[in-house]
Amino acid sequence: MTGFHPKAFIKHDDYMTPKYAWDWIKDFIPKDKVIWEAFYGDGESGKNLSDLGFNVIHEETDFFTNNLGDVIVSNPPYVRESEKEMMSPNVLDHEPHLALFVENNNPLLFYKAIIDICKINLKKDGFIYFEINEYLAEDTKSLFSLDAFGTVQLKTDIFSKNRMIRAKRC
Repeated sequence: MTGFHPKAFIKHDDYMTPKYAWDWIKDFIPKDKVIWEAFYGDGESGKNLSDLGFNVIHEETDFFTNNLGDVIVSNPPYVRESEKEMMSPNVLDHEPHLALFVENNNPLLFYKAIIDICKINLKKDGFIYFEINEYLAEDTKSLFSLDAFGTVQLKTDIFSKNRMIRAKRC
């Protein structure tokens, strides 16, 4: 997860991307780019990316004030409170709600913030990868301005649901 200062959380390991998740998406991330794993936490996520053969910047620094790396991979909170009832109990019982849910009236808040920072700080020809809410795919895609991001693609999961966006900074 990207976009938060690491000091904002008490139990960092609840919010880190596990190794199995990086295994699932590793083939979609260019190997010739430097990945900035901006949410430091306990350091394991950056180590996992390095173990998979990626060149990783992984240090405790503030995402909002730095310009590091060529690739940002983020899974910000995106499930609207109104969608909570549709979720599996194993997710609700084991995932931190702070990392899952957003208010119904502003569900793209974190995407807007990350994209605005990347318009300034993400290197030219760098990439953003977002996991997204399947019901808000087109709305999320529309946040990217074509003057800053020349290519914006929706990607589907194994169930043919829009679950990821890949955007290239121009």
